[in-house]
Amino acid sequence: MRTHIASTSALPIRHSEWVSGLSLSQCQTVFAIMHTNTSDPAIVDLWIWPLDIDSRERERLYGFLSEDEKARVERFVHGRHARRFITARGGMRERLASYGKSAPDQLHFAANAYGKPYLTGENTGLCFNLSHSLDLAALAVTYHCEIGVDIEIIRPIEEEIAETFFSPRERADLASLPPAERERGFFQAWTRKEAFVKALGQGLAIPLDSFDVSVKPDEPPQLLRWQDGNPDAAHRWRLHHFEARSDCVGAVAIPSPHSALSFKTSVRA
Repeated sequence: MRTHIASTSALPIRHSEWVSGLSLSQCQTVFAIMHTNTSDPAIVDLWIWPLDIDSRERERLYGFLSEDEKARVERFVHGRHARRFITARGGMRERLASYGKSAPDQLHFAANAYGKPYLTGENTGLCFNLSHSLDLAALAVTYHCEIGVDIEIIRPIEEEIAETFFSPRERADLASLPPAERERGFFQAWTRKEAFVKALGQGLAIPLDSFDVSVKPDEPPQLLRWQDGNPDAAHRWRLHHFEARSDCVGAVAIPSPHSALSFKTSVRA
């Protein structure tokens, strides 16, 4: 979630296993898809982990952080925010390291012109995106394809947020929902929009009301409109919906219409 929303919510900072429609046992299935001569990466690993952990485990994760990351920890005003940052970044490093030969503290990152981080060195083919909301973190990982993920705790929101950031179609769809379903509907749409923008990697340069995503519970997660005048643009994207628990929703966006999620349950899985 981006910082412009944090001022209107309880989120302290911007920022696998479960997916809508699947049972827990199904979500523990790893999709064995072989990569052949295709540009479609086909598979996305999704990791989710708690950010409020015991001090000994957090100290272990702190040892993975770079000097710049440790400096960021010191700049947090609230201790809880600093502790969750350590768990999110250290947990991300540990999981990314499991894909290659580098130790978690030896991973090196750079950022594009809009601030989206990426791996450098021998890990350049590995693409990832991190999100966190209150006490949960989510990490999406794939190869040779940009990706975005967003996770949000469902909570009361101000109507002005949808009026400001949603497209006319999305606002109409949200308003058509029964009042009891609007909070969940809002965050389903919000996570899809955020994940898509994060996958594009251009930050605030992409207005959130310049494209449409599905909102209604009976609709599949989908990018409905993108690049007016190019009807095929939206069909090149796949949006995945997941639910970490009953009070949380999330989305993964990838320009790979045949992609699938692989739900990771441990670092060494």
